[in-house]
Amino acid sequence: MKKLIILMVALGLCFSCNTDDALEETEVITVEKPTQEELQINQSKSTITVGGTTYQTGMGFSLTQDRLYEPAIDNFDMIQTNPPVPLTVEVSTIATNEDLEEFVKKTETVTVNVFFGLFKRKRKKEIQERIKISTNKISVIARISVQSARWLTSGAPFLNAQAQQLVDLGLTDAFKQKYGPMYVSDHIVGGDVYYVYNYDVTNKTKEQKSSFKRNIEDNMKYLFGIGGRLLSNEEKEEINRSVETSTVSTNIVGFNPPMIQNVGEIDGQISTIQNYLATNPNNAASLEMILNPYSDIFNDNIGLGSEYNKHRYYFHNWLEWREIYDRAVFVRNHLIETTGSPSISTGNGYGWGSSAINTEDLATSILQEITMAETEDSGSFSPYYSSSNSKLRDVETVERSLCGANSYPYTSNCPWDY
Repeated sequence: MKKLIILMVALGLCFSCNTDDALEETEVITVEKPTQEELQINQSKSTITVGGTTYQTGMGFSLTQDRLYEPAIDNFDMIQTNPPVPLTVEVSTIATNEDLEEFVKKTETVTVNVFFGLFKRKRKKEIQERIKISTNKISVIARISVQSARWLTSGAPFLNAQAQQLVDLGLTDAFKQKYGPMYVSDHIVGGDVYYVYNYDVTNKTKEQKSSFKRNIEDNMKYLFGIGGRLLSNEEKEEINRSVETSTVSTNIVGFNPPMIQNVGEIDGQISTIQNYLATNPNNAASLEMILNPYSDIFNDNIGLGSEYNKHRYYFHNWLEWREIYDRAVFVRNHLIETTGSPSISTGNGYGWGSSAINTEDLATSILQEITMAETEDSGSFSPYYSSSNSKLRDVETVERSLCGANSYPYTSNCPWDY
């Protein structure tokens, strides 16, 4: 076993008045860290196995690092119940990085203690690689989300012996390193399947783009059985001429879903997903978690409640910085596409100042803030809500210069306004 901490406690008990004969008794306290063979996290990050025992709930968790920790909780029952909402089908049109960010936020936002899914880094990157965002592209994402099981931590959980030992010794950092800043008390698993369709609108006017955007969204909703309308043959032909690529991806381990091409295929696809999850429950992905602070279950004398709040603070800053990053990337891509350069001279007499801004460098510097926020203990990243947030001001200045001073953020001159 790999030792995480070895603490020597000197008791210094004297058995004689002669100091030369004094004896010192030493107690060795060890905290064990499971080996790689003893601690395993499954591919979909929905369960953790410690010493041969698999946990679907009760494990520690980190939001910004998107990772599970071994459970600090002892003597609890994992109860499986029916999930509250077994199925979701939705369609979103993506024309900008902000559209994509809004779509992703639906599955990763923390509301009170509720964390929606493990969509974050890997899944968003995969979707981004399938979408071509520019003024001449429009994409549609359709998502089928199937919830297959719900796991609860029952009763009044308490800490296991090793975790309690760290609390008794006041070792906050060691506790967080081993068990994370919070734990999962309610866990819904299942799987998401994403269908991405990309369209080229290079030769369309602004009015034509707006009409086309409505048509592809209506067509996709109709195809997936959630509204929309049946398009005319002429409208369908226009869509078929404009489609560039179509791809499908999923967070369900080992599942390879086909594309949906025709009306009526959706029900069969849903059944296929449900059947696969029923026969392969360990391949399910995390969809929703209730995250609680450890301080809720014991007398917190080492500040774990503060650690929980600090971690949430870092995560929300991480979300906001990433939204700024997406805006910076979009204006950079627009400038490169239209002028061949990522630089722009801003300022137009409306009081925002005048400067030359390299949007490539701006996006890079914002990405550094995101990376620092992910470490959660860094403390060196700049809070998003800050009067000195010059990077946000630079992004807004570029957007205003591109869109027109009098009608920020959306105007007829704005390149992302379809």
